[in-house]
Amino acid sequence: MDPIVLGIALVSLFNLGLGVIVLARKANSVVSIAFFGICVSFVAWGIAIAAMFYTEDIRFARATFVCGAGIGYFLVLLTAHFPRRFPLPSWVWGAAILPWIPFLIAAPTSRILVQYKPEQIIGPLFPLYSMIIGVYFVWGIGNLIAQLRGAKARGDTTERRQVRAVLLGIIGTMSLA
Repeated sequence: MDPIVLGIALVSLFNLGLGVIVLARKANSVVSIAFFGICVSFVAWGIAIAAMFYTEDIRFARATFVCGAGIGYFLVLLTAHFPRRFPLPSWVWGAAILPWIPFLIAAPTSRILVQYKPEQIIGPLFPLYSMIIGVYFVWGIGNLIAQLRGAKARGDTTERRQVRAVLLGIIGTMSLA
């Protein structure tokens, strides 16, 4: 087995296990569900990448776009509720998933990615997809920065450490992706 595929498989198993442990501890918590969603999205993304490299099938390359949108949505949901919930109406969090829906439909087609071998040719929706994913990640990081500032203003060192750890984890993961 290819070392890259093996590495992705091991990281995916670790991510899935971590998500299951967090969800099992508090299954009805939005934070646990959002964290589990991020983990499952990363696992699906990793599997799609491994399958794409192993089979060179464009369907797996296109699947990575769906998984990426899942990571972005669940990041926003997690950071809006951890360690404290932002006082926004519930409909905002439901509406945040709406941009993901067209990409679930468009990803299997050539609307986002026309081909990736021998050279990558992007589809007409790729710029919009990139912009929406960027908004998800900026929103998520912005939520964490606001959470960090709030914890600092309250003098809550435990929350500050928690938010810093999540922020560093996200930044580290994004730099490796």
